[in-house]
Amino acid sequence: MYTIELAILGKKSEFDSFLSNEFVTHEEFSHIKRHEVVTWGIEGIVCKIVRDFTPDAYVIEKMLNRYPSLCIKITWISPDGSAGVCMGRHRNMRVYEWKDFSEEEELSFRSH
Repeated sequence: MYTIELAILGKKSEFDSFLSNEFVTHEEFSHIKRHEVVTWGIEGIVCKIVRDFTPDAYVIEKMLNRYPSLCIKITWISPDGSAGVCMGRHRNMRVYEWKDFSEEEELSFRSH
């Protein structure tokens, strides 16, 4: 089980469409409970959840094709350290980042 922070941002019209068509029905998101929503605005949502989870880049890419203004950021800490994925489009460019820390690096990073 991982503590996962999920942030989804986008233009209001696409974000609204994403919420009604994907967020409430898609298996990756439909299990998120109201108390796990940290922030909910007109152009984004941030959730903090505890799940067994591995992001599926293919699924995220398909969502970004349907909703090109979205940016989806997922971060978590596993026994192997911090990890994350951030995918979005900016001027027709896809952004994909991944960063892992070992447990020692994580402890050192957080102790400063």
